[in-house]
Amino acid sequence: MTAISISVLTVIALTFGVVLRQGKKEYAYILSVGVTVIIAVFTLNYLSDIIVFFKDTADGENINFKYITPCIKAIGIGYITEFASSLAEEEGFLSIKTQLVFFGRCLIFILALPLIKELFLSAVSLL
Repeated sequence: MTAISISVLTVIALTFGVVLRQGKKEYAYILSVGVTVIIAVFTLNYLSDIIVFFKDTADGENINFKYITPCIKAIGIGYITEFASSLAEEEGFLSIKTQLVFFGRCLIFILALPLIKELFLSAVSLL
């Protein structure tokens, strides 16, 4: 699906969502989640291309892929956390949204710890 198709789908869903919110708010929420999932699924199709790009770049530059993997995972955690927190905010659960964002940041920091350790060890070896 191209950007135009996704945009058209979004505009149609937004139009239906505005109409549904006036009468049946729960249907508008279901529509919102459904369209978001559809867009996410089509986005995941392109994710393999991004991973292959990073792997090819790492192989070409003699970079160990173990340093690239946490970066890709952190990006994924960030997107998933943003998706879930946006849904929580849309439904008015701001405290859940805040805790979810905090949890995502903690996960990303935990993923980064081995890279931070390697950075410190490299800096110490230079001294």
